[in-house]
Amino acid sequence: MYKTLAIYDKDMEYLRHLADYLKSKAPGLFQIKLFTKEETLKEFLKAETADILLLAEETPEAESMAAYCSHLVLLTPVPIPEKKSSLHTIYKYQPGEAILKELRELLPEGALRNTGAHTLEKEIISVISLNPGKLSQGFSLSLWNEKCEEKKTLFITFLAYPLLKELRIQEGETGLSEFIYYLKQNAPGLVRKGKEYVNIRENFEYIKGVSFGTDLYELTAEDVSNWFVLLSSWEYDTVLFDIGIFTQASIKVLQESSVVYLVSEEDRLNEEQLANFFLQLKWAGYEELLQKIVIIRVGKEKANSYEDCLLKELV
Repeated sequence: MYKTLAIYDKDMEYLRHLADYLKSKAPGLFQIKLFTKEETLKEFLKAETADILLLAEETPEAESMAAYCSHLVLLTPVPIPEKKSSLHTIYKYQPGEAILKELRELLPEGALRNTGAHTLEKEIISVISLNPGKLSQGFSLSLWNEKCEEKKTLFITFLAYPLLKELRIQEGETGLSEFIYYLKQNAPGLVRKGKEYVNIRENFEYIKGVSFGTDLYELTAEDVSNWFVLLSSWEYDTVLFDIGIFTQASIKVLQESSVVYLVSEEDRLNEEQLANFFLQLKWAGYEELLQKIVIIRVGKEKANSYEDCLLKELV
């Protein structure tokens, strides 16, 4: 179950980076609420108790907020505060790993078990983009390569027309379309049958994409739930989904994921698009997904490196 972590600081850029790090490194542990205005924070605390409340050291009457949380912690701008406080303090500019370690120590041991939303004892990662193309697919391939070096990883594409040629179906080949067909039949021996669609090249393991783009829309949320039951018996440490469509099925994958990387180009129009996407998630009742999303903002230099990933074959 999520633990509520409320953080108050006037530096929104700092808050965003800290939240992204915590969601990436401890998926499923915290439901993170960010505040830059004291009035908004107080309104939130009147309606909901926080498990951990992180406050900027200069917050007026900070100690009075202890009644609204299980643990009150001050974020200090210096390693050793000049003024001694009876409250727990954390140096705000230390590495994120150290901050996460201190936050974990505040939680009961039971809270650190089974913190992922997914039911698998596997790392489930999803990559999405509101404009799926070279950037998001290049990032997915770069991440796939990184994960393959660390763990046994399965790559699955929910893209109608993937750019990497190894993921595209050629005449006479089978892939995700056929797998979806058998998945919907819920036929006996599906665990073994499903593995037949896994391709292996060196240390890369993957299921090729669909034979026809509209086949992706045949997949339902219930199908995805059944698929995850199958995945629990497959010998993978990490399953990486590259998602290029938004359907009830793909949203189910996002809900089961440990972390969701949202790839976006750095410019004003994309920022406005992201804001609208987050608003739509709230309207549709998927606010819990916001806690899993880590935004990957890609500049021109990084975009070129991701494009290079697409031009290389799997080796």
